Amino acid sequence: MRYLLNFKKYGNLIYNGHLDSTLIIEESLRRNKVPFKFSEGFNPKPLFSFSNPMPFGYINRNFLLTVDLIEDHDFSDLNKFTPKGLKLNYSKKVEDNFKLSKSIKGFDFKVYLSENLFEIFKDTKTIKKGKSDYDKEILFENLKIKRNYKNIYMLKYYQDYDMIFNIYKIFREEAPEKFIFYPICDEIHWR
Repeated sequence: MRYLLNFKKYGNLIYNGHLDSTLIIEESLRRNKVPFKFSEGFNPKPLFSFSNPMPFGYINRNFLLTVDLIEDHDFSDLNKFTPKGLKLNYSKKVEDNFKLSKSIKGFDFKVYLSENLFEIFKDTKTIKKGKSDYDKEILFENLKIKRNYKNIYMLKYYQDYDMIFNIYKIFREEAPEKFIFYPICDEIHWR
């Protein structure tokens, strides 16, 4: 049987890479005595499937994984076994053929920027992602911008599952000495 687990990754854990985070989750599940189904062969491993990694330094409210089990398990006390910065939002049983890569359409993001970073973002027209150049509107779909009374800008936008782009790459070359940059993976869109 397969379970879908949704975690929130925040605090200092946002500076752990995707692979390190998967190991932390596996250790937490082992401490919770989850009855894993294991792969076959010489070096059996628990059967996991993780969603695509979020950019480094993002708060991720939707760190998703599926895990195959040999019997039902109650995940309600799993947060007792997770480190600070990792919290189980929910778990649910899914079909055995459920695949994250085929089920996730994309994500909504919120990014808080100081005015000096926002000016760089505003002036950017095309963005290099891999070997290709994209118009800003393609990578930042449904872009909405709000400014508060302290001139902190909030960008809200959508990105497809296979087009996730780390917005900080826009500022990396020109970032001023002092700035505010607070990125959040906020909501998930299912197919």
